[in-house]
Amino acid sequence: MSLANWSADQAEKCGEKLSEKDKAWKDKHLKYLKEYGDITDMTASGYFLSSDYNDRFTGGFYNEVMHDYVDLEYYRGEFNGGERVLLPIKYFLNDDIDEETLVKACEIIKKQEEVKQETRYLNLLDEWKEKLGIKEK
Repeated sequence: MSLANWSADQAEKCGEKLSEKDKAWKDKHLKYLKEYGDITDMTASGYFLSSDYNDRFTGGFYNEVMHDYVDLEYYRGEFNGGERVLLPIKYFLNDDIDEETLVKACEIIKKQEEVKQETRYLNLLDEWKEKLGIKEK
């Protein structure tokens, strides 16, 4: 049982010194937790994509612990844009690909996303994109 779920009596038996006010609060809090539950230890670890202020993928990703496990959903859709780097990460974590393949795949995806972004910024008519040999996917 975690410390958060100890009654005042259990806490005192384990050497915790409590005032009468603290005892009353601890027992009231334990009653609340039993009635309504507690999610303070419901954490999840996951991988996140680094993005800039315009929500564009910057090429990085990181692992972090979240404290809102109950708000998570399983994602069954396809990955788009920079989200595609989650696929090589998944395969790397499952030992399906090595580190070099992971890095190369992430770099290729980042470059592909940069090209898409740059092509959008050109503001060229489709006719000129074709004439200049610029292809969009």
